[in-house]
Amino acid sequence: MSNLNQRQVKLFISSTFLGLYHEREVLAKHVFPEIRRRCQARKVEFVEIDFRWGILPKQVDTGEFVPICFARIDEGRPYFLGLLGERYGTAMQPQQLKNACENYPWLKHYPDRSITELEISQALFPVSQTVSEADRQTTIERALFYCRDPQYAESQSKPEEYLDTPENREKQQALKQRIRDQGCQMTDYQKPADLKTLVLEQLWALIDQAYPEGSVPSEREIENLEHDAFAQSRQWVYIRRQSDFKSLTAHALGDSTQPLVILGESGIGKSALLANWAKDYQEIHPTDFVFWHFCGSSQASTDPIAMLRRLMRHLQQSFKIEDDIPTTAEAVIEQLPMWLAKVQQRVIIILDGLNQLEINAKTAHWLPHFIPARIRLLLSTLSSEGIKGDTLTLAPLSESDQGEFIVQYLWRFGRQLEDHFIQQLVTAPQTANPLYLQVILEELRLFGNHEKLGQRLAYYLEAETIPDLYQKVLARLEDDYQPPEYPHLVRQALSLLWATRQGLRESELLSLLNQPEVEPLPQAIWSPLYLALSAALVNRAGLFNFFHDYLRQAVEQRYLSDADQKRAVHRQLADFFETLPLDTRQADELPYQLELAGEKARLQACISEIAMFLQFIPDKQYELWGYWQRLGTQDKMVAAYQAALTQYEKASVKANLSYEQNQLASFFYTVGYYPASEPLFQRALAISEQVLGAQHPDTATSLNNLAGLLYHKGDYDGAEPLYQRALAIYEQVLGAQHPETAASLNNLAELLRKKGDYDGA
Repeated sequence: MSNLNQRQVKLFISSTFLGLYHEREVLAKHVFPEIRRRCQARKVEFVEIDFRWGILPKQVDTGEFVPICFARIDEGRPYFLGLLGERYGTAMQPQQLKNACENYPWLKHYPDRSITELEISQALFPVSQTVSEADRQTTIERALFYCRDPQYAESQSKPEEYLDTPENREKQQALKQRIRDQGCQMTDYQKPADLKTLVLEQLWALIDQAYPEGSVPSEREIENLEHDAFAQSRQWVYIRRQSDFKSLTAHALGDSTQPLVILGESGIGKSALLANWAKDYQEIHPTDFVFWHFCGSSQASTDPIAMLRRLMRHLQQSFKIEDDIPTTAEAVIEQLPMWLAKVQQRVIIILDGLNQLEINAKTAHWLPHFIPARIRLLLSTLSSEGIKGDTLTLAPLSESDQGEFIVQYLWRFGRQLEDHFIQQLVTAPQTANPLYLQVILEELRLFGNHEKLGQRLAYYLEAETIPDLYQKVLARLEDDYQPPEYPHLVRQALSLLWATRQGLRESELLSLLNQPEVEPLPQAIWSPLYLALSAALVNRAGLFNFFHDYLRQAVEQRYLSDADQKRAVHRQLADFFETLPLDTRQADELPYQLELAGEKARLQACISEIAMFLQFIPDKQYELWGYWQRLGTQDKMVAAYQAALTQYEKASVKANLSYEQNQLASFFYTVGYYPASEPLFQRALAISEQVLGAQHPDTATSLNNLAGLLYHKGDYDGAEPLYQRALAIYEQVLGAQHPETAASLNNLAELLRKKGDYDGA
């Protein structure tokens, strides 16, 4: 999935280290903070990839920094920013070049080119076979270059710091001309301060074009992206076993309405099978409706009612179902089969990882007992206990399957493994698990000493289980990516990912890893670890989290073995999210982190705020109620919200606060606090009538809300005139055929039936 789809802007900055210090300072201190602020308002993550300092001597000596830079350039496409002064820069030494050529063979043709020119070549020119022509052209269209007036160097007190040899000046002029010939946007400037306006305007124009105002995705759209990203992460290397595909297709096209339950141990490939089969099936049967839900792929994905409501939203949108999606768990479970029965074409419902669902007494029977004729259910879990249906148990990989997997996996990186090493792998019993095999292949791919490859392979095969293997991976990460200046980098980064609820953006992780009163973590230190972790992480709509729960378990075992350590990292995350602007991201993470940090007083204060309360309404009100219940202070909840509402009203400049009144009243009503909800419904109605008028649709909504409460209290006589008033407003303002009018008519009819007035109903 591209950065455009992920709502990410990762901007690589390329320039010589000497002579352009002040330009980079302007970007870092004036331009990028404002770009980041604007991006946050559009739900876009902005990360600048700046290697201007922090490169270790070892990285320089070995040439390791060049492949690191190239990898980050490719990851950041199509965004690239180049600063061009008078200095051309230095070329790699022979040994550096030889080492870098292992990953980028094209470098051998340019032994005398500066590292800056090589970076620009990787971004813009057709030198690397790993970059598609489409990606290269898109980068050319979006790259920004800034060329400084040579007179600036001559005006400085030490102009020799800005100048270069005649030969290099000639190369620099040739490079500038090559960039212009590519059609890239190149802007001349006089002095570093000019970049404040130039870069801000031009870079923001690119971002605004990609993510225009009004394009901010809803929470529902973000969740769909997360499920799609999870499926995509399981599709990139997959050994298709025809018998498994045939079994799924036979069930989808057959007559049985019983679920097909896919079983197998963790890591065996259940998610990968469903993701790859679904993609294949949809291409062959484009008129069939395919819905997938991967438990664990998003924050709400393990809530069974949220899962069913998500399914109902997709049905509502795709099949024009006019019914409102029910709010209570009981109503969702009861009405889902009726919704499914309204669909007049084949629907394939894929629910993966059901063993991760958070089941309680109200949701124990979430799975529909009645499945209409056109519906096919494909479920995956660790055990079929409690589920009636046919089963498909996935077998471990055969030796031939393992061999094919090994070749495919390494081929993507231009690597091959000798036959005797492949034989050593496939004859080990634990490599029959695809996840185990993938982890060990990734480790071998990163191991650079071919002479000791067999010894390294034997070391990894000592791990009998996947968690044991991940312990060896963590030890290797510590050895490779924790320089003396940052002795706990791996522990800190992975502990933060372990503790997060949804995952962390790269920019958030960098902010958390930067310690107060310490220099910011250099990209040259962070990027190697970040790239090394890429195979172990999954990017879900811009948020990084562990690819598999086995890694999470290994991190917990190695770094967070006692409760105090866990509370400390949750507290660190709580402190961080508390500093962010209030939005759905903060609402997802801050209460969660405060609760697990044991910060009860802070948690109660947090969820008592009306602004935070509104973030939970309407889809997450049961989650909010859960916080109150676990705090054990639900008896104080009404008073806390009443006091907070008073303060909110005093601070608000809005004349119409009926929405807040209605939402708080509805929440009290939902969780059973009827006496507290009635006066709020009445106040909301009074405000609507005063501010909007007696005939406004919002006034009708307030009438319906209050009538609904009275109806459920059994006060039918009090509810009836309110329902009648609401219906009259809807008919007059919205028309007799409007869905709101129909819903209001149904409310009144149901009330009359309860009263025994069947003629009126």
